[in-house]
Order: sequence, then C-alpha cells, then structure tokens
Amino acid sequence: MYTYSDVHVFVEYPQTSLGSEDAVGHLFHQDPNDWKKPAQNFAYSLGGPSGRNKEIYVNIFRNDDGERVPCSEYHFTCQGSKVCPYTNQDTLKTPHASATHEDILLCLRQDWENNMAIASPSCDIFRKTSALIIALHKTGCPVAEHETAYISQSEDEDKDEDEDPANLYHNKIRRGYMPSTATCQGRLNLKFDEKNKPYIKCKYYSKAGNRDHYIHYLDDSYDMSYLKAYFNEDSEEVNQIEQSANNLGYGPLSSCTTVSNFSAQCAFCPFDHRTPAGDLLQPKMQHLECHVKLRVIEPHIEFRKFCPWILVTSKGAHTHPIPFPQKTPPAIREELFRLFNMLSDDLADLTPRQFLRHPILKAYLHDCFPLQIMPALSDLHVSIANRLHLKAYIKQAKKNSYPDGTGWEGLLHLKQQQDEHLPPEEHYLRKVVEIMGTESEERHEEDVPAKQDHVGLRISDIAFQHVVDFDKFKMACIDRVNNTSVIFCHVFLTQQTAATHHRIFEEIEEIVKHDTGRPLQWRHLHANTAEETPDGMILQWAADQHGGQAKGLVICSPAISTH
Repeated sequence: MYTYSDVHVFVEYPQTSLGSEDAVGHLFHQDPNDWKKPAQNFAYSLGGPSGRNKEIYVNIFRNDDGERVPCSEYHFTCQGSKVCPYTNQDTLKTPHASATHEDILLCLRQDWENNMAIASPSCDIFRKTSALIIALHKTGCPVAEHETAYISQSEDEDKDEDEDPANLYHNKIRRGYMPSTATCQGRLNLKFDEKNKPYIKCKYYSKAGNRDHYIHYLDDSYDMSYLKAYFNEDSEEVNQIEQSANNLGYGPLSSCTTVSNFSAQCAFCPFDHRTPAGDLLQPKMQHLECHVKLRVIEPHIEFRKFCPWILVTSKGAHTHPIPFPQKTPPAIREELFRLFNMLSDDLADLTPRQFLRHPILKAYLHDCFPLQIMPALSDLHVSIANRLHLKAYIKQAKKNSYPDGTGWEGLLHLKQQQDEHLPPEEHYLRKVVEIMGTESEERHEEDVPAKQDHVGLRISDIAFQHVVDFDKFKMACIDRVNNTSVIFCHVFLTQQTAATHHRIFEEIEEIVKHDTGRPLQWRHLHANTAEETPDGMILQWAADQHGGQAKGLVICSPAISTH
C-alpha cells in the first residue's frame, strides 16, 4: 500500500504487480471541497472493459466513530500501446510493474538517440520526397473535376484489378470523410519546363481532346533522382535508392521504432514502409493489448468530509512499452487556462510562440521555480513542450472566451456585451452601422472613436482590400510630436460612391460631436489667428484620387463646400 498524504498529489506511473493474484494499493488524500480523480493523471490509457459496481464497504474507509462508510467502486483496464507493424515487437513485450523516473529518462534518451542517429539533411529530403509520392502520385490529382474524364480501357482494367493497399489506406485515413467535390481521375506525371525546373502535371483525356492542368512546381528540397525513378516506374532504380537509405538507417526498408500511447490521435505510422507486395504506404498502427486491472474506490459524496481518501488498486503486469508522459495532468491544464484568462485581450490572436514569450507566463514560472535561472514551460510538465499540444489548449481557451470567434460575428458579440455591461464613456466599439450594398445586401461598418488630441494631417485611404468582397476605408493622422501615425477608424464598404462616403463622414462627424461637444474643426476656418494651432483642429486633409471621397466629404461638410 502506497499512501500519499499531500492533497492533490498526482502520480503518473502507479506501481502494479507482476503476480496474477496480488494487487498494489494507492491511497490518495483529497480535499472534500475540491475532489479530484487521481486516475486522470495516469500516463496509461484506461478504458474498457470498465464499469461501476454497486455500493461496497472497505475496512480502511471509516468515519470518526469507526464505522465503515458506503463507497462507490469503478474498474478500468489498461489499453496498452500502439506500435508500427514493421517494428520488432518481440523487443516491446517486456512485462513491467512500475516505471521509475530513471526508466522514463531512459526511454526518452533512447528515443532521442534513435532520432539523432539518422538525423541529417539527406534523411529530411528523402522523407519529404517519399511523402510527396504518397500524397500526389498514389492519391491522384487533387484538383476538382472539371468534366468527366475519359479513361482508356487498359487503364480501367488496371484500376479494376488492382485492389491497391495504398488506395485502401487512403480510404481508411479519411476516417469516413468523403470530399464534397469530385476530384480529377487523371494520372500525375513529373515534367520539366524549358528552364529545366521540375513540376508535377496532371494529364487526362476528355471528350473535348487533350487537357492539361498543372499542380505545382518543385524546389530543391526533393530528391529528384528518387522522383524520376518512381514516376518512370523504374523499380530497379527505386530499390537501389531505398537500399542506400536503409544502409543509413532510414527509408521504407529500414526497421521502425514508432511507438505511441493508445490515446494518441495518430492512427497510422508517420513513416513510409514498403509492403511485401511492393507498395509504398504508411501502415496502420497495431494495438498491443494489456490486461492490467485498476479498481477505484471512493466514499459517497456525503461521507467525504469524514473520509477524504480515494483508493486505487492495480493488478497484473504491463505487457507493452512504458508510455511517454504525453498526457497533461488536469491540475496543470487548470493552471494553463488560468494563465490564458489572465492574458485578457492578448488571447484573441495568441500563438504558442507568443505565449512562451509573454511576461505573465515568465513571471508565473519564476514564482514556481525561484531557484532556476531561466525556467521553461516544460518544467511544469514535459507534455507542454509539444507546441501542437499547447496550440490545442490555446484554441480551446479562445473558444471559451470568444464563443463567436474573433471575426466579424465575434466583434458584434463583443459590442453587445459592452453595450449591456459598460457605461457609454467606456465603449471601445462606438458604432456599428448597416450599409446597403449595390445588390441590397446587408453590410456592416465599424468606427473606432476618433481621438481629437492631435493636430496634423488627416488621411483617408481606400486603396487596400483586406477583407474579401469589401473595400476598406481608413482614416489616420500624423502625430508630429512622436513622428508616428494614429489610426482613428476602419470602415468596410461594398461600394465607393459619393453617397456611401457621405454616410461615413456623417457617422464620423456624429462621433466627434458626441465626444467633444462640437463638430469637426478646421484650423483655417475656426482658429482665431493664422498662427494658432489648437488641439482637435484639422490642419490639412489628404485623400485618394477617388471622386466618391471628395464629393462625399463636400456634401457632409458645408464648411468645405464654401471654400
């Protein structure tokens, strides 16, 4: 029996037994007000056969009067691991009852050494070329079918009699997803242009005659000799190249060392292998079963304050490799999401790279590890060192904070929230105006409040189209003191007529009047002297060479129309 007296301590590799009759117990102390499930911290994947038994009583769970308290019992089974079928599985089925810190370090060390032994630019180029062969040549042309392709009789016979394992593999890897648009049935070929630059080209014969469409050009990061041999169906040259790669420890003919946790998302080996039939594909991972039984016993909710313990028993030996610590414990995930919530507006466009460099995270790590000079996020848990893993948590945090996303719908949601909970003077989205387009479509316009504390050049620019189907109007000024520009607003338009710009300037005028108590001020009209430069007055206005802007501004500002 192992007893863990500290509250919320998490164990990832619980000790089990090698004997068939013995069981090892683990007793976890819990906080009655914050009850946790210690089995969620286990690195082993748990699943069926599983279930829940009826109410039971155990001798170690008693109240203050010494009476046994009713408990609930759950049972789970270790799901084992997944391995590549081209791995020497005899070396993987070593029974183990525990995984110590040294064992984990040894596994990680061996995995690192295996990767470093074959790490080279030639290995990267070879694997990238092999992936291209599978992605393009085996799956066919990815371009949408423009018309029904005509396939010759010989090609049709080859297609019917060839139950290609590679095709079956690609059907399985879709996991039930079927493309909404039919793709071209033409064959892909490797070609060279007049400058000897290689490219992949699809050619099929249609009723209208020959028709070619190009896929993409290739750069120098591919093994062109391997591609030439494969597309020319030179099996002897292909075998020679792959044998050379095998001598260096990589390629489809080399033995594989890929092992993953059962709960990992990967269903297929990430590396290419040559099947006995001669096909090149990424095989489906095979399941290494395990029969370790785990029982979880915990008091009923009303008795937890008298008996704040959870008992986990483990029986049997693990007959699969020690799983890597890829699963983040719930307590660590809660800390991550707490940090995400502290980022406030920075969360909207947060990336893993930005999060790792954020001052809030650095301050948090220094508080957690005061003796380390430069603590890293992986010091919390090694699983967070995977940026794809971290990216998934960031995506979930964004979804929680921005249920409508960070696009236009999310902007409307934020405005509704600020209108309901913030006073008018604290609104950071001041106007959302509907503009009717040329086809009576409902469009929207965003105006950020214009600051009136700079004097200088006002610029209205409509030259850029940052959103599809919308023209963007931008108004900014030059801050002479700080030698920088200040953007006041962005407005997205469906047309550039004078009436549209008139509407824009009316809204801007209304916002300025609401904020300052006066309409737009022009220095040459409203200043007392020629030398006076009071704050909030427009010194000069520069705009695009578009008649709609000029007419819309003149109609909106009578002061301009009279000069």
